[in-house]
Amino acid sequence: MEAPRPARVDPDNLAIRDQVRQDPPIRPANPARGIPKHPAAPETKLSMAASRDVRWLKEYRRGARNSLNKTVTI
Repeated sequence: MEAPRPARVDPDNLAIRDQVRQDPPIRPANPARGIPKHPAAPETKLSMAASRDVRWLKEYRRGARNSLNKTVTI
């Protein structure tokens, strides 16, 4: 009886697995530290488009997606 052969290993899979281990994390090292707001531009004095962008940036930082149609900001 012939000895069982080891499972074939695809060299591409090994290369991809090694590459995944070496890639840096997608999230920033310190997610609590965001881009500081400009002190002279409070949100209440911004135009609608600018306040929408600020809202989007806040939601982007905390990981929310596709929520620009919400009327309540956190």
